[in-house]
Amino acid sequence: MTQGRHRTESLTSPRRIRAVEKQRQALELRMAGRTLAEIAQVLHYANHQGAEKAIKAALQKTLQPTADEFRAVALERLEKVVQVHWPAMLARDEKSSALVLRTIKDIRELLGLDAPQKLDIRVAVAALAAQYGLSPEELLREAERIIVESQKALPVTKV
Repeated sequence: MTQGRHRTESLTSPRRIRAVEKQRQALELRMAGRTLAEIAQVLHYANHQGAEKAIKAALQKTLQPTADEFRAVALERLEKVVQVHWPAMLARDEKSSALVLRTIKDIRELLGLDAPQKLDIRVAVAALAAQYGLSPEELLREAERIIVESQKALPVTKV
């Protein structure tokens, strides 16, 4: 398929396959400890942000086994930073304290501990409907009726 405003490129197009391979290479270079600037230079990204974007894409949706391996290696490195600087932090060293706190934040981010929780609203609606002996559809109709009535009762204000 041709690229255009209303058509999408095939998932198996040569360009997409090359892009996924480049993302895989970027992730592997990062796992090997290379900087974003080095990765950008080696893989011919315009700048370090291109390399970072490729790594994030690889981590999020393309290469789960490699991404899991990267997370494990990164976690090991971060834990080592905490382990090395923990005694100095306990001795109230400001730089070590800041580094440990920043590293713990990075660990939480890597593990997704602070990621927003997904809420399936259908489950909540079904539970609430069951509580009142209604079907989910009946509950939503009743909620809509209450909202409409409450809006009619509100005074009209001019802006």
